[in-house]
Amino acid sequence: MANTSRKVALKAPTPRQVAARRRAAALTQTEAAALVRSPLISWQHWEAKPGTPGHRQMHVAIWELFLIKSEPLLNGSTRKLKKIRSNAEWSSGYYCAVAVLLRETGCVSSEVQSLFGQGGGAIEHADAEDLALFREHGLIPDNPTDAMPRP
Repeated sequence: MANTSRKVALKAPTPRQVAARRRAAALTQTEAAALVRSPLISWQHWEAKPGTPGHRQMHVAIWELFLIKSEPLLNGSTRKLKKIRSNAEWSSGYYCAVAVLLRETGCVSSEVQSLFGQGGGAIEHADAEDLALFREHGLIPDNPTDAMPRP
């Protein structure tokens, strides 16, 4: 059976695109960051003007996730976002996203290293499969009693 799905090549968004989509979905920066399980500071970096010290490029995978999750909020929808239930849930989702990026890149790139370091250190809430991947790539020690490496 042939795969008839079309692949659309997304590009990393500009800060204007990020801010415009967030506003179209009637989200604050805090709500938008929570929607993609990202720290608020990261969202602020993604909307910062290019060339400023605070600017960071949003990864296309996070952009795609935001496009998908914000779609139901467009066109005047008043659906409220559910709040993150706990730090454990947030950490699990965050480290899952870092693991996706690590699998995509196949190595500990500067993006992976940076995002891993921004996770807040609550690594114990990550899924077992993600923990194994982080160990395999040296982001966390094989022995849980060893000190965590600094990003």
